[in-house]
Amino acid sequence: MVVGTYYDRHCGQLMVSQALRHYRMMEKIGGGGMGVVYRAHDDRLDRDVAIKILPPGTLHDEVARKRFRTEALALSKLNHPNIATIHDFDTVDGTDFLVMELVKGQTLTEMVQHGAMPENDVLAVAMQIAQALEEAHEHGVIHRDLKPGNVMMTQKGQVKVLDFGLAKYSQALGDAAHTESLSQQQLAGTLPYMAPEQLRGLRADQRSDIYALGMVVYEAATGRRPFDDKLPTALADSILHTTPPPPGRLNPKISPQLEYIILKCLEKAPENRYQSAKDVQVDLRRLKRDAESSGTIEKQESSTGLRFPRTRWFSSAAVISAVALLLAAGAWWMTHSRSSSQMTGRQATVAVLPFQNMGSDKTRDFLRFAVPDEVVSTLSYIPSLAIRPFSATQKYTGEAIDLQSIGHELRVADIVTGRYLQEGDTLRVTVEATDVENNRLIWQQTVSGSVADMIALQDQISARVREGMVPALGVSASLAPSGPRPKNPEAYDLYQRSLALPADTASNQEGISLLQRAVGLDPGYASAWAELGHLLYYEIGIGEAANATRLRAKAALQRAVALDPGRIEAAADLISMESEEGDLNRSYDDITKLLHQRPDSGAVHMVHSYVLWYAGLLDEAASECEKTHSLDAGTTDLATCGHIFAALGKYERAREYLQLQSGTEYARQGEVEILLREGRLDEALQQLKSLPMDAAYGRQLLEPCLQHRPPTKAEAVKVQQLHAGVMATPDPGQKYALAEWDSFCGKPDSAYRALRLAIAQNYCAYPQMETDPLLVKIRALPEFAEVRASGIACRQRFLEHKAKADRQ
Repeated sequence: MVVGTYYDRHCGQLMVSQALRHYRMMEKIGGGGMGVVYRAHDDRLDRDVAIKILPPGTLHDEVARKRFRTEALALSKLNHPNIATIHDFDTVDGTDFLVMELVKGQTLTEMVQHGAMPENDVLAVAMQIAQALEEAHEHGVIHRDLKPGNVMMTQKGQVKVLDFGLAKYSQALGDAAHTESLSQQQLAGTLPYMAPEQLRGLRADQRSDIYALGMVVYEAATGRRPFDDKLPTALADSILHTTPPPPGRLNPKISPQLEYIILKCLEKAPENRYQSAKDVQVDLRRLKRDAESSGTIEKQESSTGLRFPRTRWFSSAAVISAVALLLAAGAWWMTHSRSSSQMTGRQATVAVLPFQNMGSDKTRDFLRFAVPDEVVSTLSYIPSLAIRPFSATQKYTGEAIDLQSIGHELRVADIVTGRYLQEGDTLRVTVEATDVENNRLIWQQTVSGSVADMIALQDQISARVREGMVPALGVSASLAPSGPRPKNPEAYDLYQRSLALPADTASNQEGISLLQRAVGLDPGYASAWAELGHLLYYEIGIGEAANATRLRAKAALQRAVALDPGRIEAAADLISMESEEGDLNRSYDDITKLLHQRPDSGAVHMVHSYVLWYAGLLDEAASECEKTHSLDAGTTDLATCGHIFAALGKYERAREYLQLQSGTEYARQGEVEILLREGRLDEALQQLKSLPMDAAYGRQLLEPCLQHRPPTKAEAVKVQQLHAGVMATPDPGQKYALAEWDSFCGKPDSAYRALRLAIAQNYCAYPQMETDPLLVKIRALPEFAEVRASGIACRQRFLEHKAKADRQ
């Protein structure tokens, strides 16, 4: 037994270490909320160890000491290479101490002092921490205080997680490391890394550790904490209520998959996070594997194998913007749009058609869409220009096109056309603008460049459009911002090829793959990020995989925003997602601001109709659909309005909108919905049979009902999967549709369950539910009065918010 004293020079006081038995105390190596740590030598086993002396009063009585000893015993049984082992716990003369494995190396806190770590290193650290958490959680041990200071990297690159399960014993301490918390008598842990439920005083579980893991990985990947508030109250408020900035905004080199993993860990509600450390490891391993191979995103199918109907909102001019930056950008757009209008006295309306390939090399056909995309992208920065979406013009191909007829159909004053010819290694592009009303060519320009340097060629086109075409259209481009340009030629080629793909499910996956490779090669390429987010948004189905895809879409769009806050289409996408996630008030505020900024944008009015639809204002939503039609008559986006007019009982107008996607699965699903409402059940059955068996519309649910037979075992399984997937998806509109199908099929209990949840998640459903023919079987039941009242209250809350917002 070594008896003596150790002089703690750091604290300037004598530390009694007598009777620490066979441990010889050496130098101090650390300190924090749980006490001071010394390096020591275990004479009995001839090994160096770390001894943590707990502050006096930490374990205030024998009951606490016994509880701590039980916990230490459980911790000592954790045998994992990523967990620092606890060897012993004892008390001598009132001094409590732990004997632990001595880990030599750097803490993660020290490692990130120099900034963000490379992604490969971040992945290595994250996977090892997740492995440590999995081991501990399987033994019922929750860390409670995971933070960079508790993560040690050894000289061999191995991660060791320290202080497992000990945070709750720091509650009585008042030291600097833990006084960051709001109420140290109630909270255990370190405030910047606490999960929201810990701050609320709720019991921490394994998902609280997963939140902390997200915070740690965020800091490793960016060099910063998500929330930098200095005051504890402000920091706590941010943790509880503020969405963390996307990591890619701070470090554009972060892959979207890693960003998705981080943001899923940091979900406010525990049920929306990964539910286990093992689940985190699955995505980390997948990311590591993909990064080591092709760099593409692995296709993520819905957990049910079903897809829910969604129209594909394509904007070939890379959709880049975000709600978060609209507030800051609003004054700019308003001022410059007004200034431009005053200078010209004209609101120009323009459509850009696909260009013609004048050569015989069909491998260059993708440029028919890629080159005009550059024109659309350039023009989209001019606030005083109303540009028809490229999705509305892609059908106008070939040489024999009547510009005056197209101009009348699209309601535009001017049309931009072009052609290109490759001769050897040179590509020659001619761009023209025509005043369709007077059938007069108002501008023409030819540029040439190397096929090997398409970025330079497109830069030429963009400059000529700004300097020559825009003034010829009667507006000024002098005040318009410039978007960021691509830097990597291969990334640019991949992006261009993605634009030429058709708007169907199979091509969507190919586009995602191309764009993922593009952003991997050029992390600062905003257009590619935006289009990637857009395609991922289209890919959202139902179930857990759908929620993952939704987060990936948002992460990609938000990355685009950080790089280039200049486009409105991405803002429209994100506002639609806000509605689908039940945030009606915020979506209305955001779309109102966007309407003030770009009142002549069909895309903005389209999303306005979407918000109003979810709020239960069907007439107003239909009016916005008609406004969109008057501005962007040919856009296939308008097919969504078919559901709004169907809800109003205006079936022929609904069909006219659905025909904008004639022949697609989406349009056929909409026709089934209308036929069911009209009571034309035999026709509905025939139309339903034209859909694939795994169609999102729930063929397995509706077909047995229409055939008046019980479902087969396989159909019953699919129906169960459909219910589970829809109920787990944030979008309440999908839950309302499920309620319609269940009601039609005579399943009132499940219909009411879906309808109640839809309303609770802010699909107001009133007055739609009062006249919906598909709900006729449940309207006569006593429960309907209560559900109806909930719908009225939902709509009224929105109207009150709308009235207040409109007055401001």
